[in-house]
Amino acid sequence: MLFLTDVEGSTGHWQRDPTRMSAAMDVLDRAVESAVSGDGGEIVRSRGEGDSHFVVFASAAGAVRSAERLQLLLSEADWPGNIALRVRIAIHAGDLKMRNGAYDGVAIVHAVRLRSTCHGGQVVASRAIVDLATPGLDDRLSFESLGRHRVRDAAGWIEIFQLCGPSLPASFPPLVTLDTGLPPIAAIVALDAIGTTQAVEQSSPDEERTLWGNLVELFAGSFSTSGGQYLKQLGDGCVALFADPDDALAFARRARDDARRHGISLKSAVHFGRIEFIRDEPIGRELIVAFALQDKAPADRIALSPAAAAFISQGADLVIIEP
Repeated sequence: MLFLTDVEGSTGHWQRDPTRMSAAMDVLDRAVESAVSGDGGEIVRSRGEGDSHFVVFASAAGAVRSAERLQLLLSEADWPGNIALRVRIAIHAGDLKMRNGAYDGVAIVHAVRLRSTCHGGQVVASRAIVDLATPGLDDRLSFESLGRHRVRDAAGWIEIFQLCGPSLPASFPPLVTLDTGLPPIAAIVALDAIGTTQAVEQSSPDEERTLWGNLVELFAGSFSTSGGQYLKQLGDGCVALFADPDDALAFARRARDDARRHGISLKSAVHFGRIEFIRDEPIGRELIVAFALQDKAPADRIALSPAAAAFISQGADLVIIEP
């Protein structure tokens, strides 16, 4: 388990008052040693980066408890002068290798990128840590999903969690990522082509491939211009997720209009609700609601659930349906 820290705004502190900053770093070093020692954290001095700390734990729960302890110690520390360091912490679980007597591996890169997304006083964790640590934590500590984000040099979309507890700050600016991210409560679009089974039965193999190719391209093309965060093809339909309900509606309209140009009608639905992921696959009751709404949708009109309608301006091509 990797536990990485660094100091927010450290360059400015060093430039303004190097003497007091050096004294503040002594306070920080002692706090880190005190916070991690109780749960067996190994501070790897060779991997530190001046004002950062690289700590390895055998236990995910131990790393999480140490993060809470460290932030509490720093909030109560007797800082020199007017320098009170704000430290951000990232915790990640992954394979570590030894190379030339030092830790190495892609997990370190992932943890460093995760740390770069958060703010001073904040503790963020990967899904791997949440799954491993939660059974070993008491009720005081919990994780809040901050949504799925694109992070520099990391493949795909990563769900980022914030550690929450009575001694931890709760409110921070948005994460620093490559996008606005997909929040836990998102706009869900479910689309389904009408009459494809009959069309396939009457088609030659080449015509069938053309039909499927047109569907794949129109969904992907409409999605790529709509600012979405997730798209999954489902036979002759798809499900897409959006941070912004207006972007979700724009996608549904573009897909419908593109489908018409290919002589295809769509059943379309937009819903708004909580989404979770397991192995990068969306799950949850709200997806079922979206598909039930899609089944009831009239051809070439877009069905909105009452939850989605609360965020979307009405239009002639929209109809509100109870799932």
